[in-house]
Amino acid sequence: MGETSHKVYEIAEASVSQQSGASEFKLMIESIAASSEEGAASAVETASATQSLAHTAETMNESISAFKVKR
Repeated sequence: MGETSHKVYEIAEASVSQQSGASEFKLMIESIAASSEEGAASAVETASATQSLAHTAETMNESISAFKVKR
């Protein structure tokens, strides 16, 4: 009976260890997902700013062209 109890205890310890490892793994995955979301949001902001700058450059070119024509 003592050996069986010891084996049950070892199995229980292994199970707790696996659950702890699984929880840590889940936290790591959640952290990676959050970082990915932040990266995606940053990429969207960068793309938006780039489009805005491109539009500003286009407007400036049109204004310069119009000024040259009027001169």
